Order: sequence, then structure tokens, then C-alpha cells
Amino acid sequence: MKRAGLLAWLGALGPPFAWAAQHVAGYAFSLADCPDNTRGPGWSVPVDAATIAIGAAAALVAVLSGVAALGAWRASRDADDDDAPPVGRIHFLSVIGLSIAPLFLILILMSSAGAVFATGCAQAAPPSGPPVVTARTGAELFAANCARCHSVSSELQPGQIGPSLHGVGALAADFYLRTGYMPLGDARDQPVRQRPRLAEPQIRALTAYVDSLGGGPAIPTPHPQDGSVAEGRELFTEHCSGCHQVVAEGGVMPGAKAPPLDRATDRQIAEAVRIGPYVMPSFSQRDISDAQLDSIIAYVNYAKDPDDAGGWGINHLGPFPEGMITWLLAIPLVLVICRAIGRART
Repeated sequence: MKRAGLLAWLGALGPPFAWAAQHVAGYAFSLADCPDNTRGPGWSVPVDAATIAIGAAAALVAVLSGVAALGAWRASRDADDDDAPPVGRIHFLSVIGLSIAPLFLILILMSSAGAVFATGCAQAAPPSGPPVVTARTGAELFAANCARCHSVSSELQPGQIGPSLHGVGALAADFYLRTGYMPLGDARDQPVRQRPRLAEPQIRALTAYVDSLGGGPAIPTPHPQDGSVAEGRELFTEHCSGCHQVVAEGGVMPGAKAPPLDRATDRQIAEAVRIGPYVMPSFSQRDISDAQLDSIIAYVNYAKDPDDAGGWGINHLGPFPEGMITWLLAIPLVLVICRAIGRART
């Protein structure tokens, strides 16, 4: 029965460990591929291929664990009565394995499909080659970096891919350029945060040119020191947490990824709230006043490095680590306790 016991433990612990390993490996590949604002571009990683490979390996482990649990269950059913205590434990573990293996297989496949079909950093990377920085005026910079997608006219032009920039003001240009969202390689991809592709003088010149196309909102100057973290938490929970999570760590939704806000500056948060980049809705001052916006920014700044008064923050990844802790620590601990009780009673 020793072999059956090993199969039973593999069947009970294999699927949750495969699921956890899939998330850890996928998170590592995502960080490697996604460029950021401080370390420059990430590795050249084929995210979709890596996601499929990781998901396939995790799914295989879950399937093999289910097969192992089935083998242990058959062994416990056919065992002699003389081995009653260990057979009962093996039967218990094998039933757990048979129950959770299909569940975790579905979770693994859904996680892989969501990661592949959601727009990733690799697909949204800007075109290769250095940006045009020899231009000295905003008009020249616009013609070299933006005109192929955007129009300066208030009317939609034939063949135009991106929206018109007539009347968007300095606010939108400043946000998209300083976050590295623009220029974009393909207008159909989701913009992702990366190192700005234009130098500071070019950003200022291009922002001023876009602002001159027809006016629009100016660059905001938030004052989060005047806001309330408590009020900001309530406002953020009401308006933002559905996509960014209440801890501002980002999330995945149909057709898009809500980015984490750990590198967003006060000005960029205020700009994003007013313009609503990509699928994010925009909020006017009637929806969120400047004073309320200051409180939201104060809360986001707090969420970047919160006070973990309750203990371990699990790297502030959001709600799903609690489930991983349950499967990887709590349930194995319960199984160990059950085994200890069974030994004590024998």
C-alpha cells in the first residue's frame, strides 16, 4: 500500500501546486516581457508561447495527479481488511484528489486562455527603431511620430486609425507621452506603460503643439497632501477597484488589462481619471471633484506601500494569493492533522 499512499498524496497535492506554479511562472514571464519606466525594456520573451507552454505543463501535472488519485482509489477499494487504517487514509486522500483535479484543470485552462487572449505587453510594444528626436518643433515631431494614426482635423479622415487630437488639450498628450503609452506600434493594441520614447524637451514641444490644435483641458496639478486617505479608499473602491483591485494592483477584464498603479505619479493619476485611457471611463468634475481626486491620489500613494498591520501582505498581489495560501498551506495542514489523528487512534 506504500505505492498507493504516494499516489494518493500526489493526487491531493499535485493539482493545487501545478496551478500555483503556473501563476508564479506566468507572473515572472510577464514581468520579464513588460518594459517599465525605470529599468527599460524587458527581455524579448514570446509571452503567448510561454503562457501556452506553462499552461500545458500545469495541465499535464493536474491530469497525471488525477490519474494517480484514481489509481490510489482503486487500490484502496481492492485492499484487504487487514490494512484498514492506512487504506482509509488513502481512500480519503484519493477522493480529495479525484474531486479537485478536474476543478484545477479547468482553472489552469481558463488562466492560460485569459492570459493569451488579453492584450499583452509584447503585442503592444511600439515599433522597433529609435524615435525621431531630431525635430525641433512640435509640428515636426507630430508629423514624424503621430500623424500616421492621428489627425489634426476635427473630422475623421479616410484611412485614419487613431482618434483626432483636435481639442484634446495638453492633458491627454502629457499623459500618453510620459507614461510611454504612445507612440504605439499598432493602434488596435492596448497601450502599456514603458519608458518614454521621447526626451523631455520633445515631450514638452509635442504637448504644446497638440494643445494648440484647438484647446482643451490643461495639465492638472493635484494636491494629495490635502486629501483624506480614508475618503480616497471609499472613492477608489466605488469607482476604480472593479478593474484595478482595491489594492491598486491591476487586474484582467474582457479584452483588456487594468495596469497596476505602483509607478503612476500624482499627475498621471489625475490625468487618467479625467481622460479615461483605453477602456477606462473618464470622470468629469461632476463625477469626481478635484478635492475627491486629491483623496483618491492620497489613497493610491498609500496603497503603494501600505502598513501591513495585520501581518504578512503577500506582496500585495490582491485577492487571489489568499486562495493559494488556502490550497498550499491550510489544506495540506488539515491533511497532516487528519493523519496525526488517525495514527493516534490506532
